[in-house]
Amino acid sequence: MRLQLLVTLVIAAVSGVTLAQEDAPVSMLEKQYRQAAYAFYTEDPYQAVQHLDLAPEQDARSLLLKAGLLLQIGMPQQAADVLEKVLGDKQGAELPTELRQLAMLQYSRYLYQRGDVAAARNYLAKVNNSNLVAGQQQQLQQLVDWPNIQVPAEPDFDGLSTHPEMPYIISNQLLQIAKNGDPARAMQWLDALIAQVETTIEPMFWRRWFGFTPPWLATDTAEQQGVRDYLQVLKAQLFIQQQDFASAQTVLSEFPQQSAFSEMALGLYAQVLDELRQVSPLLAVYQQRIRKHPYSFDSWQAANNIGRQLELSGDAASALAAYQWADDYYQQQLSANRALQPLTLVQLAKAELSQWQLYQVGQEPQLFQLQQDLSQLQQLAGLSPSQQKRLQHLQKVVQIKLDQQQQLLESQLPRLQASYQQLSSEQQRLNNELVTQLQLPFAPALLTGDAFKQQQRIEKAQRLLSNLSQAKAQGATVQVDITKQTRRLQLLTGISQWQYAFAKADREWQIKKELNQINQLLPKISEQLRALTAAGDATPRLKAQQQQLLALSQQQQQGLAAVNQQQQRLLAEFNQQLQQRADEQYLQLTELARINKQAMARMMEDQLLQAEPKS
Repeated sequence: MRLQLLVTLVIAAVSGVTLAQEDAPVSMLEKQYRQAAYAFYTEDPYQAVQHLDLAPEQDARSLLLKAGLLLQIGMPQQAADVLEKVLGDKQGAELPTELRQLAMLQYSRYLYQRGDVAAARNYLAKVNNSNLVAGQQQQLQQLVDWPNIQVPAEPDFDGLSTHPEMPYIISNQLLQIAKNGDPARAMQWLDALIAQVETTIEPMFWRRWFGFTPPWLATDTAEQQGVRDYLQVLKAQLFIQQQDFASAQTVLSEFPQQSAFSEMALGLYAQVLDELRQVSPLLAVYQQRIRKHPYSFDSWQAANNIGRQLELSGDAASALAAYQWADDYYQQQLSANRALQPLTLVQLAKAELSQWQLYQVGQEPQLFQLQQDLSQLQQLAGLSPSQQKRLQHLQKVVQIKLDQQQQLLESQLPRLQASYQQLSSEQQRLNNELVTQLQLPFAPALLTGDAFKQQQRIEKAQRLLSNLSQAKAQGATVQVDITKQTRRLQLLTGISQWQYAFAKADREWQIKKELNQINQLLPKISEQLRALTAAGDATPRLKAQQQQLLALSQQQQQGLAAVNQQQQRLLAEFNQQLQQRADEQYLQLTELARINKQAMARMMEDQLLQAEPKS
């Protein structure tokens, strides 16, 4: 929840900047950041990380978001590397102060959970006192300083209304007071804390409507009940420390059996009943412990203690039967212990853990953390194929764009340029023909085929008649009727002129039609050329994206290999710790079985001695 809070605060902290820059050009980093934020809100942190990796550069807020996402998906070492860079870099100064403080606090908590207490204390010291993180800061400070924690003169009950960690902080302080030899003062603190917690619950039904609920009460019901139960267990411990076993019994007799602290409460209850010598309820508590927590050391001791209590009470037959039952119980536990097998990744994925293994995971924080890490790594490995498929799709898209860009540069652009030049030349030629050729009496361009031959014959006939007329005028004898041939030639010339005028009008119409089409096409081609020229050559950018996707694909493959190696390493460590606990418990069970056999043998020997006839 805290890691998700960290990511949520990162997004919230920059939302104002993003909204203020909506009108400004959006950078590639901003685009990928927004997509990562959307993926996070849709509960897809793996996709969110990939969006951030696709950004060409990173800033402080994107790196902090990436660190939170890496923590969320179970890659703590990678997250730690990013966080250390952000928090120790000048880039970190760009972050809002409260967000930087919270990030520093979360990183310190991570270091503590990983066992690096010195580094955790170092980063925690850099967190300024802020009301936003005061509760988390105090609680973590207690953890890194335990058991030498600071105790104020008076408990900070005012903090209960603002920080959900305060009940636990005050509880640790009063435990320190009791450890220092002042259980009475610790009890005063505890009574006051219980009163503060209980009296705050009643008016919450009404205050909740006005947003006045203290944070720790605003959590779920299990958390609220857990606070109450924990305080009751502490109260019983303090009563026992003060030798007030009757009061401790009163507290523990009303303790809820389904509480998360029931095992601790049952242990204290058994101790109190043993001190008060209330055998019947004590035996019932022993049996309840064995039934509810069959794999705990206290339950194994309880199996032998049943016989011991019956023996002390003088019921030899019942004591022997109890010892015999305990012997069978120990043998069953020893057999189950030796039958344990190392777990596989498939078993972990299907949650196929035995009851003993589940109990160990619930009792040992390191085992629990290993199981969580393995589960997250398995989920990450399962999503890797889909992520790789998406990268391959993006690579195909970029390749298609590159092909289109290549086609544009090698084919489309030159073709458009050639078309523009060709149309421009044709436009100039048609304009020239319209202005010059069509203004001539007989434009040669319009005299083609039979019309051209006819015009040539007419011109030849005109020259011949002209020569004959000149010869006749000079007194030569001409046998041709010049007048008649002249009229005939004029008739042919008129027909030719009419045909020419018709052809000229038709040609002029065709030229204007072609010019109109060209005038419409040229601006369109010009606009396409302008747009293509303005767009520039996208090849360098696309090739950079292609290289980036290739690097991400290789990184994804390397990451998957690293995840698989990490899974094997954590699985080996998980099985090793389970086996180590199994070996330790085997020795404990063997020792308890030996003690129980000795008690059983003693009881049988006593019965034999009592059965022998007196001489």
